[in-house]
Amino acid sequence: MKRRNTEEKELLARIANHLIINASFLSDLGLYHGKMGMVLFFYELGRYTGKNIYDKSAGELFDEIYNEIHNGTPLNFQDGLCGIGWGQPVLSL
Repeated sequence: MKRRNTEEKELLARIANHLIINASFLSDLGLYHGKMGMVLFFYELGRYTGKNIYDKSAGELFDEIYNEIHNGTPLNFQDGLCGIGWGQPVLSL
């Protein structure tokens, strides 16, 4: 059981490292396939691991989302403002 937890944490760390490196290159701001989904992933990973680096990454990525929103941003839940807006209250929990 302990080995499984170790393997799980190692896999999550590898995923997180990959996302930290590549997240800023995404053009999609949305919840399903974009930056907002990664923000939620990083905040939850920070809570799970207790490592502040993930919270910091989530905050920086959320700042990028805020700066990249424009009049042409879609309104839908999947890749638009509704999904971004839905994810924001979750961040304050």
